[in-house]
Amino acid sequence: MKNVFASLAVLAAFAFTAALPAAGQSGGNRASRLAGENKPAIDFTLLTQDAKPFTLSKDGAGRPLLVTFIFTSCPGACPLVVDECLEAARKAGKGRPVKDRPLVVAVSFDPDVDTPAKLKEHMAENHFSPGDIVFLTGAKEAVDKVVHDWGVSVGRDKDGDIFHGFQTSVLDRSGRIVATYFGAGIDGKDLLADVKTASAPVSAAP
Repeated sequence: MKNVFASLAVLAAFAFTAALPAAGQSGGNRASRLAGENKPAIDFTLLTQDAKPFTLSKDGAGRPLLVTFIFTSCPGACPLVVDECLEAARKAGKGRPVKDRPLVVAVSFDPDVDTPAKLKEHMAENHFSPGDIVFLTGAKEAVDKVVHDWGVSVGRDKDGDIFHGFQTSVLDRSGRIVATYFGAGIDGKDLLADVKTASAPVSAAP
């Protein structure tokens, strides 16, 4: 488990460098893809936009997941990445019951601003459905731990503005990583293929 996230952290460093020119920007680069080799994702518990605990392994159990990292006041590509994830999730889940469809899990790394109330407001403003996406936040220490454990690169410039790399992981129904994308501008066909792979029924243990 640690090895795969060590690899993710190395690639995330490149995405982080690409994000340096402007807060929230990806530098215009297309996202790169790293196969997840079905390694288990690191578990965490944060709070939803409804201020309810969300544990990845429990509340996301049985559903394909697209885990991405954003902040709602991002002046750059965060909204694009969320839209890319939602488009793939909706296409892959078309015709399925809600609890069987892919779920986008958007973790904010700006918890001081992105409180549950702010995230709920963001959901309403963008007409997002809780059946399609959940936004997560929490205490700064809890969020920082998730960001660190998942190898996401985030920092602040001298003016206090956030700059960051983009990182999106596709998890199958058993919580194993199918692939991780670094950067905005994810190839829609590749992402959809990975989400469809993640949506396949989990084979029963022999």
